[in-house]
Amino acid sequence: MTVKTKSKQSTARDNVVKEMADKVLEALKKGDKVWLKPWDTSKCTSGLAHNVASKKPYRGVNQFYLSMVSADIEFGSYKQWAEVGRKHAVKLGEFEMATDKNGKSYKKATEYYGINKGAKAFTVIYFTMIKVKDKNDPDEEKRIPILKWFKVFGRSQTNIPAPKPVEITEDEMPEFTKRQDEIKEQVHAWMETEGITFGEGGTRAYYRYSADHIQMPDKVA
Repeated sequence: MTVKTKSKQSTARDNVVKEMADKVLEALKKGDKVWLKPWDTSKCTSGLAHNVASKKPYRGVNQFYLSMVSADIEFGSYKQWAEVGRKHAVKLGEFEMATDKNGKSYKKATEYYGINKGAKAFTVIYFTMIKVKDKNDPDEEKRIPILKWFKVFGRSQTNIPAPKPVEITEDEMPEFTKRQDEIKEQVHAWMETEGITFGEGGTRAYYRYSADHIQMPDKVA
């Protein structure tokens, strides 16, 4: 009987994984959650292409593709834009009460707001995992990725105006202590001397090495 032994590379990998797992468990026991974002992304503006209904940004190659084919950042399916249009009509008072096939009353738009006639959709892709029988072992199942896609339209392909930006009041802005303000001024002064650029906006906090740039989420978040 041959006993398989782990290679040095495999052992080193296992040690790294164990070390990271131990640190995470230690932090959990202490109640530390340093990986949590201390800001509220629902209050952030986003320059990323995102779904008009869920507000979630599209992932992977979809970001690159949508930015290449359209100047819009809000996208949705025909059905999603139809619902956005109905709500817009209701807001303007352009509706009448109607009854659906289930006998439930709803507000039906009397003016059309939605996808413009002749507008061409863009394709968005995603992968979903499905379970299939393992050919080598009929008693086992394995998960494989399946490519799926759907069609979306940008806001400029509709006759629905973009909502006005939410105005932030002074009461909604976070309060900083005198010491925090002093530290902020010192840090910004240092970045200026080092030639490091700084920006606020979006949902992420990161440093871009290639541009020597620090980006932070909106201050209100």
